[in-house]
Amino acid sequence: MGNSLTASTNQPNSLDVISLMTLLANKDAPVDQKRAAFERLQQEFAPQTHQTKAYSDELSRVFALRFDPWEQRPQDASTLSEVDLADRIRGCIFGAALGDAIGLCTEFMTQSQVEENYPPDFEFFPGCDVHPDSHRMMFPKGDWTDDTDQMILILQSLLQTGGRCNDQGSDFASQLVTWKDSGFSGLGDSGGAGLGQATKKIILTDGFINEPCTAARKVWEQSGKSLAPNGAVMRTAVTGVPFFWDSVIVDENTLAYCRVTHADPRCAASCVAISHCVSLLLRGIDDVNRILSDALSHAEKHLNSHECIDEFHRFASVSSLEQLELDEPHSIGYTFKCMGSGLWALRVVGDLGFSETLQQIVRAGGDADTNGVVAGALAGARLGYSRLPAAWLTGLPYVLWLEAWVQKVLFMLNLPVKPKE
Repeated sequence: MGNSLTASTNQPNSLDVISLMTLLANKDAPVDQKRAAFERLQQEFAPQTHQTKAYSDELSRVFALRFDPWEQRPQDASTLSEVDLADRIRGCIFGAALGDAIGLCTEFMTQSQVEENYPPDFEFFPGCDVHPDSHRMMFPKGDWTDDTDQMILILQSLLQTGGRCNDQGSDFASQLVTWKDSGFSGLGDSGGAGLGQATKKIILTDGFINEPCTAARKVWEQSGKSLAPNGAVMRTAVTGVPFFWDSVIVDENTLAYCRVTHADPRCAASCVAISHCVSLLLRGIDDVNRILSDALSHAEKHLNSHECIDEFHRFASVSSLEQLELDEPHSIGYTFKCMGSGLWALRVVGDLGFSETLQQIVRAGGDADTNGVVAGALAGARLGYSRLPAAWLTGLPYVLWLEAWVQKVLFMLNLPVKPKE
């Protein structure tokens, strides 16, 4: 969600924009004036549309969509009841959106800047008053960012392809290009906002739609094989949902959707670790140590050196967020940091609860929305949708639209579409 500044077709006159942006950038301007300028710019460039007829029409369109059925789920696929299994799938998807939405509050800030911009007792939630600046003004109040957008694109792709990525991800690649240009137009977007520079460069490479993996590998090799950003792991938790009972298919889907834009083995291992945790949770396994041991041993097979394997396990086994140095400015987007955030959340959410776990992720700063989306997905998959903060869910302006897509996925798995009470 959100809009790029250049893509907006709803701009005030240029003099207003310049004066408002100047005021917003002025560190010495009174807080109330900066807040007023921020809200004016946000309303112009990223208005909420959930109370418009166009949004109502979009909801009707999505709810009416029908897809070819997926392969039948085996009766012994999970030890969970169908109600609890559906609750965990819902928790994974909605948890990701919630973590993303509150992560935007501190995205790109150092921890000291977070402390400067928000009081110590400030509670982050979708729709809270975010720090007013030119980055956060491009997203509707309470909304998620490109991280959840791309997760939804994967869900849409899986619905269209029988739950399995095909043609080396060309379907997803085509959707990415369309999203980059127009966002989710049914929600009022005029372009995708927040797209990472590495992913954007790959999308713009010649031949990307027809051979996305080739284009991604070309860009990675041109970088000296050094690029390992978090743009794949942020979106691939949901690849642990279709065929969750079959590790081979989960891996195939996860790697395919990763490699559309990210060729580095560290990105592949990060994505597999997260998606495998989701699949194990859906099978009904509750022993977190067992889940982590299985997922990490499974994922490390995709790494090509002892050095990378050691680093992988170091990030995956942290006992505190401080060990990850999430706000270190030169590496905030490193895939292992994002993975480490998510696995830390999986470990602690049983004791801390969803809200406190995500509060700590957000207060750590750095690439907080991306860390939040992965942490939220794993925490939500462990707790289930029924244990997510209800007030947070109502703060998402497009929660009903996301609900429509979630119901499609649950229907494909022959699971109850009604939320657990």
